Amino acid sequence: MLLYEDRNANMSFSDIAKLPADAFSPLHTDIFSTMFTSSSYWFKFTVDNTTNTPLSRLFVFEPPWLDYIQVHILAQGSLSSSYEVGNSFAYANRSIDHHLINFEHTFQPGTSSVYIKVKTRDPFIFSLSLMKENKFLIQQQDKSLYAGLIYGVLLAMIFYNLFLFLGIREPYYAYYVIFVTAFLIMNTSYNGYTFKPFCSQLPELQNWLQASSIFFYSLTALLFAKSFLNLKKTHQRLNTSIFYMITFLLVIATLSAVVGGYHYHVMFSIIMSVIVSLYIFFIAIFSWRHGNRSARFFILGFFSS
Repeated sequence: MLLYEDRNANMSFSDIAKLPADAFSPLHTDIFSTMFTSSSYWFKFTVDNTTNTPLSRLFVFEPPWLDYIQVHILAQGSLSSSYEVGNSFAYANRSIDHHLINFEHTFQPGTSSVYIKVKTRDPFIFSLSLMKENKFLIQQQDKSLYAGLIYGVLLAMIFYNLFLFLGIREPYYAYYVIFVTAFLIMNTSYNGYTFKPFCSQLPELQNWLQASSIFFYSLTALLFAKSFLNLKKTHQRLNTSIFYMITFLLVIATLSAVVGGYHYHVMFSIIMSVIVSLYIFFIAIFSWRHGNRSARFFILGFFSS
């Protein structure tokens, strides 16, 4: 696979097709990533159908949050097909019902050239699989079972701790229920599982759910830490500092959405999740060193998660 970066993101396919061969650089990795970027990236490769019959193959793109993918396929030197897919299009735009972005194409006998343009406002990570549909579905069975197991365990934890809260009335059980629920929403949204059931005709809502749920997860982590470590009683200064961190998080979430738009909203959601994680770790260590025995269990849970 070959790669070309369009830094201004304004080149058309006809512009790309006119570029000399040495304008593209070889891509030596299975997954291409460059974090946040305003560039468009063009990927190029050839497919050789050595049979005498057309062959149908499924294009599958990962991760599921890629906004815009434009594909042009040339057969015998002339344009034969063009496709537009991605997280910015309705769910029904996909060839098969799956949370990963996909479309099906039939390759004619001989050599075909494939050009793929990718642009996204999320972290730029790109991986492509080209395979038979039945092989893809068989491959996905194990992944679906694994995801179902993980989400089943999380749901069990949510209901178990909810019943504990209703029986014992300790507030940190309620905050833990909210915290795990927030993680479940965040994980299912950025893995694309929420697209079909909740946002199939509203792709932009799916995008905003991905970013906003990360902010929500960070907020619930702070609230759970505050309650479990009992900072209001054990350390008033830490309790005040966590209040300021929550306020700062909410201000950043609001300003990034209203002023910056989705691109900055998702960027700052990830940055703040890192900051919040480090902050929670350090206040737990500080709380433990100042006599809070419960902080030991919190730190153990923090590392395991």
